[in-house]
Amino acid sequence: MNKINGAVKLMEAAKNTLSPGGTGSKLDSTDIAQAIASGSQIARDKVYYIRSKQAAASGQQQILDEAVSKERGVTNFDKGAIRKSSAMIVTGLRVASNANASLTAAKYSAVITDAAITNGEIYITDNNGKELYSGPIAPMLPAGAPLKPGDDFFELDQPILLQPGQTVKIDIFFPDATAANTNVEVSLKGVENQAR
Repeated sequence: MNKINGAVKLMEAAKNTLSPGGTGSKLDSTDIAQAIASGSQIARDKVYYIRSKQAAASGQQQILDEAVSKERGVTNFDKGAIRKSSAMIVTGLRVASNANASLTAAKYSAVITDAAITNGEIYITDNNGKELYSGPIAPMLPAGAPLKPGDDFFELDQPILLQPGQTVKIDIFFPDATAANTNVEVSLKGVENQAR
């Protein structure tokens, strides 16, 4: 019950700051909160992620778009979109990396030492090109090793509302070339609604 109340409060608090995008009929935070409060839907924690090879990359690099299909261990976005049956309120972002020839063979860490990444910028837009988030990566990174899982997420001051099936595009600008075997992971965490 606390999770439902927390999700409803989050959605209500975000009501005036969220800007929905996507296709089809638009949901707003009130619609979602009412569905959860009535019991027809549940709220659950959700993390969407994308992993991308960025070896010796520089300049603006596309990490996620509609051409990227769902693949276990690489991304849970499908064609760059969230689930068609759920809306999501994104409350946190994380940028992590590893230095491995394989996207899936090594653990990703938000404690990044590659200056090309730490001095980079991230851009997240919707399928209409509307900016959902942009900013430098360095302030998003933890100062040291996270104390517990999830501590390495950068909490957003203004949550982002993603509509059911909404396509998300993620670009990173690297001011200098990244190191060899660099892989980057971008994660969006938040609360997703789902039919019971």
